[in-house]
Amino acid sequence: MTALPSEQTIAVISSFMELMRDPDCASTHFYQKLFEINPLLRDLFKEDMKLQKAKFIQLLTMIIRSIDDWERATPMIHALAERHSSYGVHLADFRAGGEALIYAVKTCLGEGFTSTIDQAWREVYRHMEAVMSDAYNSMGADA
Repeated sequence: MTALPSEQTIAVISSFMELMRDPDCASTHFYQKLFEINPLLRDLFKEDMKLQKAKFIQLLTMIIRSIDDWERATPMIHALAERHSSYGVHLADFRAGGEALIYAVKTCLGEGFTSTIDQAWREVYRHMEAVMSDAYNSMGADA
């Protein structure tokens, strides 16, 4: 993926910094929406959700740190896809993750959520989903 336009990069970074003022907001709303969209995914989370929420924030942080260097993020996203495949997550389930991510960002930013922020986060997620799709295809995993 090519780099995001500078306006979108700034939108993602600045909105991420705002989200990190209360990281529990983003992680809580992400998982609430994810399980609302697909209740079957709840069964995949055997760990303490506090730990899972921390992992979610770590992943977002890694993505944001790599926003200007997608090549650096690609191996980590590929590994994420491999782990999720081993848990029984199907590639189609990642669409629910994208919806849940946008919902969490929108909910936590409130009035600060703009169309530019919306499109920028969607573009970031499209990149992640493309890398995960490549990983699933290379593993011959069930999509």
